[in-house]
Amino acid sequence: MKFLFFKIFLLQILFFVTDSKAQKNECLNSNLKALNSISPLDTNFSDLEFLKEILKDVEIVALGEATHGDGTSFEAKTRLVKFLHQEMGFEVLAFESGLYDCHKAWQLIEQGENADTTAGKGVFGIWSLSKQMQPLFQYLEESKYTETPLILTGFDFQFSGSHKGAVAEEFLIEDIKALLNKYNIDLVKTEGWHAFAKDMQGRTDYSSEEGEVAMEYLLKIEKELKKLDENREITFWLQWIKSTKALITDRKYRDKYMAENLIWLKEQFYTHKKFILWGATSHFMFNSSNLGIKQFKKYPRMGDYVKEKYGERFYTIGSIIFEGERARSGWPDSYIRELKPAKKRSLEYLVNEKCSTEHCFLDFKEMDNDCYLKSKKKKSRPFGWTKYMRINIRQFMDAVIFHKKMERATAVEKE
Repeated sequence: MKFLFFKIFLLQILFFVTDSKAQKNECLNSNLKALNSISPLDTNFSDLEFLKEILKDVEIVALGEATHGDGTSFEAKTRLVKFLHQEMGFEVLAFESGLYDCHKAWQLIEQGENADTTAGKGVFGIWSLSKQMQPLFQYLEESKYTETPLILTGFDFQFSGSHKGAVAEEFLIEDIKALLNKYNIDLVKTEGWHAFAKDMQGRTDYSSEEGEVAMEYLLKIEKELKKLDENREITFWLQWIKSTKALITDRKYRDKYMAENLIWLKEQFYTHKKFILWGATSHFMFNSSNLGIKQFKKYPRMGDYVKEKYGERFYTIGSIIFEGERARSGWPDSYIRELKPAKKRSLEYLVNEKCSTEHCFLDFKEMDNDCYLKSKKKKSRPFGWTKYMRINIRQFMDAVIFHKKMERATAVEKE
């Protein structure tokens, strides 16, 4: 009799474990969407149609990447940009790059410069020098001839003039001089102009990041501009001055000022337009204080501010992988780092088992509340490929794109 009871007990445990595993598989299977391709050249968007329902009320979609050396992520994000622009009416592409730099690059593109080369002079070299990014810049060139071009802009308070030919290095000082002359602001010939110009020029190529000369002159320019009737041009320069003052005095709060720049762009400069953001997932995450990182409690991430402002209208997509490689420093063809296969029972491991293609999309918002992926912490590495964190990932982002294998970013071939 005792043996019979023991046998029944074991069967009950086995049934519970099997049933629990089945529920977990069903939870994952029902929310995992297979992607047929990540090629930027693939314009058959039938595999992305499901996003139209998910994103129907969203105004800002943030496309994150775990590191800046992820070539596969660049390709997948480029295809998503095309879909969002062509099929869902998103009109502005905002990079984690300089506010002035990308603005100037777009001005030049509108004036007839080729977008496939000029855009790369506005965004950081970690992207512009990557071979996997070139289809995106070529798409900007193609779209500028349409009725609804994809507009390039940037939200960073840093300058992104990090390679030869960058627009900030070439045009910034002359543009400031032209602005002052246009509105008869007599500061160019005053004592201190050359010191200011030299200081600002040094900031565009990162040879100078200290000194109060620039701040003093920025305050003078700001004061004079505020006396004028506002127009689109003056409004831009006032925002740029505000952002640049923060760069000089408050660098630790970079995410805060990136959020402020984005919100300004959305509310005042490109009103009534939907935005696509391009940058690191670690900037686009929200609820960052729950991650257990002391720095994030003191310095909230950009996504925290944007989520507070826009709520459900803001949607963050991260990236996870099973294995592969990346360019270690983020620069194409720099030191290559191997990304080992995902650990057992990690989120990446579980998704890899169920993803029927090389790439899958996993949305957390549409999951049932009782889904274990929505309520339980799992090991994952969405903020970099070297360290696992035991987190409830849906607290920090709305979805992820999964890749079975990450290919590193490679450099553009030199002519």
